[in-house]
Amino acid sequence: MIRVLGIDPGASGGMAIIKGNDEYECFGFAKMTKPDIADLIRRNLSSIDICYLEKVHSMPGQGVKSTFKFGEGFGHLQGILDSLMVKYTFVRPGTWQKELGIQSLIRD
Repeated sequence: MIRVLGIDPGASGGMAIIKGNDEYECFGFAKMTKPDIADLIRRNLSSIDICYLEKVHSMPGQGVKSTFKFGEGFGHLQGILDSLMVKYTFVRPGTWQKELGIQSLIRD
């Protein structure tokens, strides 16, 4: 079984680690610091075969400050993955969550 890490980089996003058919863990980012996120990924490296990172972009009507903060968070996640040598593939927002049927789980 391939173990998957899926990441939604938004401030209210999170990540899911799929370890088997019915074995998974979901983590919301809302109450986590950047070092917490890095440590969580580092502690689970042995459980990851492939990583999917949502390729995000700004949205019409989104403010400059929030767009910058959003992009900064996305870059931080890329930096964590790169520094831990986790290979990742970009996916469109929600694609990996929909495929795995966990859209509501990651937001809890």
